[in-house]
Parts: sequence; C-alpha cells; structure tokens
Amino acid sequence: MTLVGEADRKMLKAAIKHSSGEDQVRHRIIPTEVLQTWVEKLEGMTDEIAEILKEEKEEKHVIISFQFCIFQLTPS
Repeated sequence: MTLVGEADRKMLKAAIKHSSGEDQVRHRIIPTEVLQTWVEKLEGMTDEIAEILKEEKEEKHVIISFQFCIFQLTPS
C-alpha cells in the first residue's frame, strides 16, 4: 500500500495509466477523519516504536560482535 498526497497526484495518475492486468492500481480516497485517527494512534506509540528500534539496533551490534569474536577464534 502506498499513500499519495495531493502533491504526488500526477505521479499517481501516470502509474494508473501505465498499469495493466495483475499490476492494476486501485485507489481509494480516505477521509481526513480516518487519517487523523491513525495519526493519533501512531503518535501514541512513538515511545514504544523508539524503544523497539533501539533494541533492534542493540541486537544487531551484539550479532556483529559475536560474529567478529567467532572470526577471531577460527584458526586460519
């Protein structure tokens, strides 16, 4: 799913025009009230999302460190 605002309307029209068969583009107009509801939900999750991103970054660093240690311990 891709959300397109008014500024990208020409690009959306071109994509619809050049789509065919299985790649057919469907578009829906979403009421502003519905979007505002989702904006509020997502804003309420900002801290939780930031914490998850931080944990994922830490996990990545642990994996890289572990791989480095394994590489250093492996005889040549």
